Amino acid sequence: MNSGHETDKEATECHDTVHDFPKLQVTTASDPTHSPPHELLAQAQEALRQRDRLIRLHAEVCEALAGGHSIHQALERCTDAVVRKMEVACARLWTLERGEQVLVLQAVSGEQPRP
Repeated sequence: MNSGHETDKEATECHDTVHDFPKLQVTTASDPTHSPPHELLAQAQEALRQRDRLIRLHAEVCEALAGGHSIHQALERCTDAVVRKMEVACARLWTLERGEQVLVLQAVSGEQPRP
């Protein structure tokens, strides 16, 4: 929260307009309602870890799509990368059927949730 002082700023997350990778902007805060420095440091470190995961995911997805595999294999490699790099349990990739408003499941990786 900004109390009107120019030096009162919070750590905020913004996104790169080209790759949509999160960036963290950290500035000093003189207002005691702001997070302590150790919390800001922890937030900055987590943002850097998240950015690193996204950059590595981006690279692996690009490699999968440019690797000369069939489209099905490439999409499976993409969902595999999402599960590994983003540390999620499951990833699904759907495409929109051309000319229709129908989603088609193309690839699934990770643990499948029980119905």
